Amino acid sequence: LARQLSGGLVHNQQFDYDDYGLSLDVFFALDALHTRPRAARSVLNAVAADPGAYVGSGAESYAGATGKLATAVKLAGRNPRSFGGVNLVARLQQRVHTAQDAQHGRATDQSQYGDYSNTIGQTFVVRGLAGAGSSLADEATRFLVKQQCSAGFFREGMDSADYTCDGGTAAQSGSSVDATGFAVQALVAARSHGMRGLNGSIRKASSWLVRVQRSNGSFGGNGVANTNSTGLGATALALTGRSVAAERAGAWVSRRQVTDVVAARSPRLTKEVGAIAYTSTQLSAARASGITSDVRDQYQRATAQAAIGVNAVRKLRVVAPAGARHRRTRVAVSLSGLAPRERWTLRLGTNVVDRGRATARGVASASFRLPGRVGRYDVRAVGFSSARTGRDSVRVVR
Repeated sequence: LARQLSGGLVHNQQFDYDDYGLSLDVFFALDALHTRPRAARSVLNAVAADPGAYVGSGAESYAGATGKLATAVKLAGRNPRSFGGVNLVARLQQRVHTAQDAQHGRATDQSQYGDYSNTIGQTFVVRGLAGAGSSLADEATRFLVKQQCSAGFFREGMDSADYTCDGGTAAQSGSSVDATGFAVQALVAARSHGMRGLNGSIRKASSWLVRVQRSNGSFGGNGVANTNSTGLGATALALTGRSVAAERAGAWVSRRQVTDVVAARSPRLTKEVGAIAYTSTQLSAARASGITSDVRDQYQRATAQAAIGVNAVRKLRVVAPAGARHRRTRVAVSLSGLAPRERWTLRLGTNVVDRGRATARGVASASFRLPGRVGRYDVRAVGFSSARTGRDSVRVVR
């Protein structure tokens, strides 16, 4: 992700423009993972040079974009009321509908191109206002909650006769993993800033995500299992304490990533290590052709959204005996960080030396006989996917 930035921004090679929204997605990923702080700062520094290019200037004012930028600025410890010469909070408050009617709390665009406000944009409005301590945060949050259907999911559009999810037609109120994932993040953030009465909505959303998660851990969007939706689902599940489901989602995403092993077998991907493909099919194509300009944007978006979800995959903890051990001695190893009843495999070097299933507490013990050859050996445990690993080492002497 950091390598995709040029002067702090992601440049779309296919259509030749700087993508501010995607650049902020990269910021959110780096900030959430507490890594690459210089790259994260470069994004906001670049946007600060001309905030109006993203949030609108003059008569143009875009609600979701303003909320997204205000959220990022606050997370970075900067002042959203004075960013690049713009008071983002004041601009955002101006976009919130304050009349006492069915749209009370909705944030809309003011634009010659029309109003493109939706639930995902509203989630950033909520986060931006809540983070800034705005008096309109509660109103925006209540309108967001109205976009949740009784089944627990959030829809993407916000239009219907009464501006609620349950009041919409089938076309207006279809379920959306992406909108639900973003909504959970927003409601958790609002709750952390003191807003009450959100626990039920958060619980219903996370329960729905668990119910619709596929048996392989993935989530679908646009009719296909993809890393973008699955990463957002994993993030929401991890935030709400659904750790096992979150790890299953994160593990599925990690198997669509360009790793060192993948790159070693596909020379065209040597400089793309870390990228996450949108689908399995896309990764297969990249093995042969590399990440071409017409799909790089998809890789960048998928990686930014999925990175936080991949982080939901806990590493296992492997503790091998300390100090040297004699050849052919039988040793015991302890494993922790496993899911309840999770299957595991233990390898010494490349050889499988033990396997089993974790206890209900997520721990296990293994034992094996050391080889007859002197040296230091890696002891590696693997859980239900290759992303679920932990390692230690043991030294063998005469």
